[in-house]
Amino acid sequence: MLVFIIQFLWDLTILQSNRSGRVSTTTDLWSVDQTKASFMGVTAHWIESDSSSMTWKLCSEVIAFKGISG
Repeated sequence: MLVFIIQFLWDLTILQSNRSGRVSTTTDLWSVDQTKASFMGVTAHWIESDSSSMTWKLCSEVIAFKGISG
């Protein structure tokens, strides 16, 4: 999973290289009480700007989601 996350962030960095800005990542862990299943999610967030209309658009992409145990 880590290799996939690193590759996604690298690709996103290249895509964003001609724009000013940064990419933020968030992680979240949660579990389901009834089934005792646990999950981890990783999400990337960035802002795209449109200079012609002077607007900003918040973008996000789930880059990893995995069931975990322990």
